[in-house]
Amino acid sequence: MPLRIVACQGPIQLVTAVAVLRQRDRQSHDGYWDDCLIILDLAAPAEQEADFVAALMTMARALRRWKSITYASKIQLSAVGNLQASGNSQMWVEGANPADVKEVYVVREWQTFNQALLQAFPTATRICFGDSIGIYLAPTFMAARRSFSRRIVSSVRKFFKKRFFRQSMEASQLRENASADCYYLTLPEAFDAVPSRNVKVTEIGMLKNVVQDLRLLLPKFLLIELRQQMRGRRLVVLVGSNFSEQGIMSQDAEVAAYVEYLKIQSIGLDSLVILKPHPRDRRDKVAKLEVALGNIFQRVITLTDAVGFYLPLEALLLEILSNDDESLGMDICTFSSACLAAKYILGIQPRIGFGSDLVKKYFNGRFVDARLRHERQLSKACIHPLQMSNQS
Repeated sequence: MPLRIVACQGPIQLVTAVAVLRQRDRQSHDGYWDDCLIILDLAAPAEQEADFVAALMTMARALRRWKSITYASKIQLSAVGNLQASGNSQMWVEGANPADVKEVYVVREWQTFNQALLQAFPTATRICFGDSIGIYLAPTFMAARRSFSRRIVSSVRKFFKKRFFRQSMEASQLRENASADCYYLTLPEAFDAVPSRNVKVTEIGMLKNVVQDLRLLLPKFLLIELRQQMRGRRLVVLVGSNFSEQGIMSQDAEVAAYVEYLKIQSIGLDSLVILKPHPRDRRDKVAKLEVALGNIFQRVITLTDAVGFYLPLEALLLEILSNDDESLGMDICTFSSACLAAKYILGIQPRIGFGSDLVKKYFNGRFVDARLRHERQLSKACIHPLQMSNQS
């Protein structure tokens, strides 16, 4: 039976990958496939990675039958640093015959480990399903501004690496050859330019169906607590991101930015605040933010259990919306591409971004321009006219 290999780098990326698989299953006349999921390159704090992997495996099994689900650890992936290892298919899927692998699916085709995965199966069709719910982000989407002297130093280093180190030459060649054969994207024109004309639209309805299937994993204790706390109150959902973990701002600055943001949003202090951490957040940061929010709002629920911390928020909010007849409405405050799922899967217009003043105040200076550009992209994507036809 032909094989499909799917790279998984996070919960919402898993949702998008499964939506694309289901869409291709419906459109395909090739019969059945064996699907192999590879969890890799999670970029999570080391002490939290095992829990992250376990949660992704639980979600994956709830969504689809897989021939295998494997986790490529950081130690295993370090072998990819030697590009010769990337051509070894056994490193990715044990016992796989490269000739049987007909399709390989990745999030971002330009990332090092995704490049290596694509190179390991050179005859397979290469499919990129994008980040978040299906967007294309180029390698430079959050690149820091560099001074003139740093640009000169970087150019000199690149020259000597290409001149004297064969491995760097091989890496450069690999990057050049890594574009996918086909791109499945929900919002193909809303972000960075896609390096191909072969772009198919991922269906919003398919994404929503996948998220609906994850509702079965919601902890009953959480649903009971929420129903008790929501009565007669407005629900405010703070969807955090991993800015300090990426080095874009300090941890204290990130906590302060969220708190100041909420203070200027005219949100009632009696609102029920749900804090949804990013799956790559450090737990100590989440604990600090929870305390800071508790000093302002009377009721704060933080999703820190083994499921809630990692499960896409939209599964919980779909559950709330389907049973909610007692709350006074919902505000979703987002600072990343999480706004897209709120808009297109839930049908709720979210609040987007910190805004110029807070970005300039709290972000590291060299990331300010890129951050402001990205916030403009996110806002535009949530009113993008091309997507209204996709929603139907």
